[in-house]
Amino acid sequence: MDKRPVADPTVLGEHPLRTGTYGKTLFRATEPVATGVARAFAEGLRARGFQVLDRTMNPLRREREEEPGSPAISGEVLAFSSSSRRTGLVSYAGGAAFHVRVQVHGRQLAGVRWERVYSNTSDAFLIDSQLVFLSRSLAESVEDTVNDPTFIEALR
Repeated sequence: MDKRPVADPTVLGEHPLRTGTYGKTLFRATEPVATGVARAFAEGLRARGFQVLDRTMNPLRREREEEPGSPAISGEVLAFSSSSRRTGLVSYAGGAAFHVRVQVHGRQLAGVRWERVYSNTSDAFLIDSQLVFLSRSLAESVEDTVNDPTFIEALR
């Protein structure tokens, strides 16, 4: 679920136009950020050998019912953004922020069995560096999650 304070769920950040011009440009993802984050976690779980019912593929269509005792994994994207601002004629400042909460719930979302918040920030001001930072932060959080023994135990 996207909990970022943005109207457009595909927006990654806002950056000034080139030197000597005024205005800003928005950088967007090709799909809603929360969907991309959810898919990254689903792929990480599949790679670790878990069976995953990925609701991002067909969120409104039920292909099969979950087993009654199967756990559910949910997440909230609290921040996944980059920004920069002009601080002088040719100087810039900016950064990127990554904050994602992941939870494992018991039967029918009753009770949280496991929870972790991944948080990382960068003071890079170049958009390319910020996007690489966001990608790495997501990859590291997926890897940490699927290899966390307490996460694995919560799924059982």
